Amino acid sequence: MGFDARGVERAEEALAACRSHARVRGESPGIFMPGDVRELDLPDRSFSVYLSLGVVEHFQEGPARALEEAARILEPGGILILCTPNRWSVERLAETAHSAPRRFIRSGMARLGLGRPKPPRPFDQYWFSSRQLAAFAREAGFTVTLRQTVDLKYAVGEALRNRGRDLRGAARQRLFTLLDSLEVTPARAAGA
Repeated sequence: MGFDARGVERAEEALAACRSHARVRGESPGIFMPGDVRELDLPDRSFSVYLSLGVVEHFQEGPARALEEAARILEPGGILILCTPNRWSVERLAETAHSAPRRFIRSGMARLGLGRPKPPRPFDQYWFSSRQLAAFAREAGFTVTLRQTVDLKYAVGEALRNRGRDLRGAARQRLFTLLDSLEVTPARAAGA
């Protein structure tokens, strides 16, 4: 395709899967290298584009170090494409609404000394708003030129596909126009 691409993965099993997939597609498995995006073994200013999909939200210390490394290896004027689950996504709001009553009852019972205390869940990921993510990118030295929230379209599209219903044409356009208006206005007004 004309790109000199590299993939970085620190989990051995995932790295092996990436390399296997590359072989099946007739591509070099060597484009995938072991490593940690917070400490890349790559030269300064060596890439024009940096793509990070669902990575930086998994660092308990936050995304700063990973974004600083991205800035280090990008050439001047390079592009960072950064995507994480959005704090205001349909999936996150549904998960919160579903679990809130149980958390409220459990915490009340624990304060009264009733029931078994539930051990804290281990850290999994942060849920950043697009505004928070843009602030982290700016702190790492990036100029944010586009900030877009896409969770509603993605969530609805996936839900339809998983049920064997893939909308096409005008119906898809009408639905996605509606979802855009719902996603952008209330979510951004709430700080997303």
